[in-house]
Amino acid sequence: RDPQRRSRFPLLRSLYRVLRYHLGTILFGACILAFIRLVRILLELIDHYSKDMQSESTLLKLSIKCIKCVVWCFEKTVQFITDYCFIYVALQGTGFCRSCKSTFDLITVHPAQLSLNTLVRTILKYIQTFGITALCAWAAHAYLSQQGISEPTYAAALAALAAYVITSSFGLVFSCTLDTLFVCC
Repeated sequence: RDPQRRSRFPLLRSLYRVLRYHLGTILFGACILAFIRLVRILLELIDHYSKDMQSESTLLKLSIKCIKCVVWCFEKTVQFITDYCFIYVALQGTGFCRSCKSTFDLITVHPAQLSLNTLVRTILKYIQTFGITALCAWAAHAYLSQQGISEPTYAAALAALAAYVITSSFGLVFSCTLDTLFVCC
C-alpha cells in the first residue's frame, strides 16, 4: 500500500462516499418498503371499515384475509431481498437494481445454503437473546440474594432488560456479519 495515497481521515472519506453514492440507493430501497407497508396499512383500514359488510359476506371476509396474507408475504420477501441487496451495494458499490439481480442470482444458485444460514441464524438468535438474558437475570438475583438485599427481583429484572437490549444489538451485528460472509463466499 502506498502511504501517500492513504487518507488522513478514512472514516470521513467513507462517510462522504456513502452520502454521495449510496444514500440514494438506501432511500430507494426504503421507499419501496414504505410503499408496500402503506398498502398493508390501507388494507387494514379497509378491513376495519368493512367489518359490517364482512359479517354479511363470508366471501368478502375471505378475500380480504387472503389479500392481506399475500401482501404480508410480498412485504417480507421484498424486505429479505432488500437486506441482501444492501449488502451487495456495500460490497460491490453497485446500484439498487443490479444488487437486486445479484441477490436473485444468489438465491437461485444457493437456495439450500441460504435456508440453512437463515435457520442457524434464527436458532442462534433465540439461544443468544433468551439464554444470555436468563443467565444475567439469574446471576444478578443470586448475587444480590447472597449480599443480603431484601428484594433482588426488581434489580434482576432490570439486569434482564439491559441484557436483552445488549444481546439483541449484538445479535443484529452477528446476523449482518453472517449474511455478509455468505455473500462474500
